Amino acid sequence: MTGRNRAGAVIGLALAVFCVAWCSGIWTRPGAPVSGSAEPVIATVGDAAPPARAGAREPKLPPQDVECELWYPFDHPSVLRLEEFDPDTLEPIAIHPLTPEQMYITFTPRHDAGLGRLYITGHEPGVISWAAGACLDLIELRPEPTATLSGRVTGTLENGTAFLTFYCGDQSLSCSTQPPDGTFSIQVPASAGSCQVIVGRRFGGRDLFSPAMTVVAVDTEALEFALPTPAGVGLGLYEIDEGLRVADIEPGTPAAHAGLKPMDLVVAVDGEPAEDLVAAELMEEPGPLRLEIVRDGETLEIVVDAVGAEQP
Repeated sequence: MTGRNRAGAVIGLALAVFCVAWCSGIWTRPGAPVSGSAEPVIATVGDAAPPARAGAREPKLPPQDVECELWYPFDHPSVLRLEEFDPDTLEPIAIHPLTPEQMYITFTPRHDAGLGRLYITGHEPGVISWAAGACLDLIELRPEPTATLSGRVTGTLENGTAFLTFYCGDQSLSCSTQPPDGTFSIQVPASAGSCQVIVGRRFGGRDLFSPAMTVVAVDTEALEFALPTPAGVGLGLYEIDEGLRVADIEPGTPAAHAGLKPMDLVVAVDGEPAEDLVAAELMEEPGPLRLEIVRDGETLEIVVDAVGAEQP
């Protein structure tokens, strides 16, 4: 083969290889799109990320926790909540329950900068504002105006303490009274206007409550409430393995007139073993009842008259 023929053969072989590589997509012109993609190939150096597209937004970070310093005249106020307002419309948008720690409160707002109203038991609502994770001013809490309600609970108080619960707006306040005078005194928020009062007592190991009564939240010393009285024959009982133990006797009731005493052991009621009975149900019975009791090791039979029966 002559030199000219050999050169022609080499050129022909090179053209054939080029055609195969072009058709199969093994070789691509610089800057030409990759097969099946409309984007040009962008060469990168090492592991560097491709540049961000124009107009892309930075990710929005959640608002910072806000810490506010408080000033209040009491050691441990009962913080209720913080009501957050939208900074544009001033409409309420969130309620944050709060717990004070020393002189500070912490909460997570909806907005980095905003304002809200702080509600704390026994204090007037306070307006607070914050920005960049901190309150803008020290919050001074002023005690809420109060009214003093006082009076007495009438009725039998020999068998324990009477307690009163006053529901004034969103606050619940309690006080108690001891025998023998039955007097009480309590301060309530004057802004409530009125309060609902419930009188309670313990009897037979259970709580008795009066119906709710309404009082006006102004200074007064003349309130008078009646002590709630038990149903049935005035017998307070609790269950033990041997039967039913007498816990309380309401004075002036059929149980008191029958001579029953606290700590008497009831072993039978109308001939039925007492261990098979439920104390709460028997306490509701209006009578008459025939009780077999054990007192100081002696077995006695006592008849309790029905409620409303004439007593000797």
